[in-house]
Amino acid sequence: MNGWTCLHWAVKRSHVNVVKFLLDHGADKNSEAFDNTKPIQYCTNEFIQKLLIDDLSSSNTYKPAVSNLSIVPNYLRHPQFPYLQNPLTKESSFNSNNHCTTQDAEEKSVHPSSNEIILLCRIADGEEQDFVEFEFDKTKCSNDKLDCLYVRLLSTICDEMNIELKMIKKIRKLPSILIRNDKDVERLKSYQMLEIILNS
Repeated sequence: MNGWTCLHWAVKRSHVNVVKFLLDHGADKNSEAFDNTKPIQYCTNEFIQKLLIDDLSSSNTYKPAVSNLSIVPNYLRHPQFPYLQNPLTKESSFNSNNHCTTQDAEEKSVHPSSNEIILLCRIADGEEQDFVEFEFDKTKCSNDKLDCLYVRLLSTICDEMNIELKMIKKIRKLPSILIRNDKDVERLKSYQMLEIILNS
């Protein structure tokens, strides 16, 4: 397109490691683009300049090129979102002056729990045959008997379906499997269809 080599681009974007790698592997630092410019003419980094110039006394003999590129590289037009978390370090990749650090509480609110599933629920033999969709967190419960998966599922269903707990006779996983305890709830998958059988 414009005759730029990898070295031209690496120098222009001040990628020291890339420039060093290219030079170590035989890149020609005197290669010219279609407009007769050399990579050194796009250099704004002092360390890269030293890598590109053999004779340091001639470091001021080049004229910087004026870039008339009609294109903007995609990685510049759509830069990476600076608040992404590095999974290896558990730190934010944008950490300058500690202005934008991620915290566990924020992460939990932004990223749903890996144990969160979507359930579809309806009342069996009711007038309304449509399912109600809701999220349910299958995270293991504490030792508190009131905080078990089955009780939590019942409570969530009551809230979502706008019914009282005493009205529920049993929960059926379609086509015809009863949900009776925590183990049954643990086996639920996302988009599982449930029916609520009400007391008559």
